[in-house]
Amino acid sequence: MLSRIKYPYIRFVLALLVLGIGLFFVISDQNFDTDYNKAKTFTDIKLLQMQEGDKIEQKIVFDHKTVHSIGISIVNRTNACEGDIEIALLDSDGNEIWAEMTRTDDYRLQRIKWYKVKYDIDVSKVYVLCISSNELNGIIQLAGVDTENSAKGAEDAVMLNGRQQDGASLFVEMAYSRKLDKVSRVIILAWTIVLVCHFLAFEVLYADKRRSIITVFSMIILAVICAYMRLKIHLDDIQNRKFFAGMIFVITIAVISGIIMLIRKCRKVEIYFVVYAVLFGVLYSILLPPFSAPDEDRHYLVAYRLSNAIMMQNINDSAGHLYMRQCDMGERVIYVSHEHFVENLSELFDWGDGESKEVTASNISYNFRGPITLYFPQALGIVLGKLLRVNYVQLVYCGRFMNLLFFVVLTAIAIKIIPYGKWIIFAICQIPLVMELVTSYSYDALILAMTFLIVACILRFIAQKEKLSKKQMAIFAVMCIIYAPLKPVYIPIIAIILIIPNKHISDLPWRSILYKAGVLLAAVVMTVGVYKHSIFNMKSVLNEKTDKKIVSVQEDDWEKDPDKEIQVSDQTYYTHPNLNFMMENPFDIVESYAGVMVDSGDELILAAFGKYLSWYDVILPTYVAIFAMALIYMAFAHENYSIIPNMDFVKRCWIVFMIFGTCFAVLLTFYLKVTDPSNKTLLGVQGRYFIPIFAAAVYLLRGGHKKKCDADCSIVMMASALNVMALMEICKMVWRM
Repeated sequence: MLSRIKYPYIRFVLALLVLGIGLFFVISDQNFDTDYNKAKTFTDIKLLQMQEGDKIEQKIVFDHKTVHSIGISIVNRTNACEGDIEIALLDSDGNEIWAEMTRTDDYRLQRIKWYKVKYDIDVSKVYVLCISSNELNGIIQLAGVDTENSAKGAEDAVMLNGRQQDGASLFVEMAYSRKLDKVSRVIILAWTIVLVCHFLAFEVLYADKRRSIITVFSMIILAVICAYMRLKIHLDDIQNRKFFAGMIFVITIAVISGIIMLIRKCRKVEIYFVVYAVLFGVLYSILLPPFSAPDEDRHYLVAYRLSNAIMMQNINDSAGHLYMRQCDMGERVIYVSHEHFVENLSELFDWGDGESKEVTASNISYNFRGPITLYFPQALGIVLGKLLRVNYVQLVYCGRFMNLLFFVVLTAIAIKIIPYGKWIIFAICQIPLVMELVTSYSYDALILAMTFLIVACILRFIAQKEKLSKKQMAIFAVMCIIYAPLKPVYIPIIAIILIIPNKHISDLPWRSILYKAGVLLAAVVMTVGVYKHSIFNMKSVLNEKTDKKIVSVQEDDWEKDPDKEIQVSDQTYYTHPNLNFMMENPFDIVESYAGVMVDSGDELILAAFGKYLSWYDVILPTYVAIFAMALIYMAFAHENYSIIPNMDFVKRCWIVFMIFGTCFAVLLTFYLKVTDPSNKTLLGVQGRYFIPIFAAAVYLLRGGHKKKCDADCSIVMMASALNVMALMEICKMVWRM
């Protein structure tokens, strides 16, 4: 092994040199780190003309104890300009603490002239920078800038001969000599270790393509963390520092776990998924406080209602108000802020006395018209929290984590049983928006998991050589019956069942067709029963003694009666399109669909890949969404399996038709319920509604994909980098708010 390493002695010497330099920076208390607050120079200059006898004064407040240098700049000077200029620093009492003379010939046009001060000052005091010219021939023009664009320490406006200059501040820079902070020391230590390892050629000792990929992405992840620590994330708050240290620890555990499995060539994709979903999911859930996810405050109330029913407690009073523990009636803050984050973090880890089990009527009467199954995981979490008598925030997180647990279990089963496209499902689950949804109270977690299960079962039925057993057919039928009412717009995904070869179900074609049609019909009937007859509907979860005239379903702010007509002038005006309107204006739906594609098409695509989180409060950089696209493409393009059997052109066309059908149904919902016909676009559409459709891409795999043994390595490490970039950016956004 050692014979493979070139120049071992030179490498050893370089490693020692790097180690020595790195440890010097980490351990030394010398004042050698200098930086300055650079103003926006030479963009909008306000000239400050000086001639003999003039004096310019600028108040300055310094950030650090030791001032290393002060810099000023001139904009222009005439050829006849010559002489000396004195620059001095005065304290608040007018005493001169530093001064220096400069010949006008020493100035360079639009360049900063630095003066070495090296003086310890009092950061609590205000100082005055004084520039005077007692012996100057001609005119020299110093650079001034807008007050808001001046250096950080420059206060108020500049004074010229005792007169304040309107809106102008002297262009002045301050450089400080100071010790390295802890963040810089940690970064230097980390990179010292990395460089020493590379100089000693540790990677050569066990080098192969997989380990090279791991090394490259590990460097990228480390660089991202270091860049955010040094440049973007503010760690002044003690809570921020503690959580950030814990977050780095969890990220390290997740990445190292993935690397160990890759080195051991673990092929079980579901294990990678469980590790990443659980570890990264917990971080997403804590960083994005409760109720910040879309509609999470409402989902919480519905889940709480169901938890009362499960525990056989009073659900609501005669006025429809929900029964809750007194401590659970706190404010549900739906926006993201640093203050909200800190409060929730402290409450989450506060294990004080248990809360009371007693429930009383609140002033909340919200309910939801949807299937009970949507909120079963969250409700179980709340039940567990009540039994443990945890506080309000801990109770909320019990529901969040139980929702995540259900998603992880169901999706892991889907990945395990699906014969093709395991990495595609893994990659979809790494989208930042998906991670936010599945770690909140959103019912999208169950919808996504069930979508993966439906897709996995259909592909398994297509790929298996033996006929489907009665158990398989029964379980799949039950899954479809549960899945269809969750969100009826995704029923076309169930219709993909028609591509299963008849011979895999029965030797008699009519029996196979009857089974497929029966599953579809049962799914549709169950959907009608849930929404039209309130079978297993949350609307039925209430006390029998409730006054039905008082308790009503609180509709979404966007929703109104689509059949309501208002007479305006002499013509019928429709608040929202209905069947009559569509018959009278058959091309309006085409115009509206085209309008939303033109107006919001790019936004919807970026949103589906995770650019926008928390009701658009947290906006990730576009490169994060593009990185998510690249990850899914990598998973799709480097699929490790051959062509899906029994998948001809007609069946692929049917799949594409069902995908477009799902998109059409999603948009149709907003066309009928939200959109004003006069808008010629669609309102309320969000990218998250199209994420379940990504799973159907598995059906379109072709045999042209190359089997690459190291594709899993690239996908796992890309997923690590994607999650790290998203979490670092969320830290920056949340802690800045």
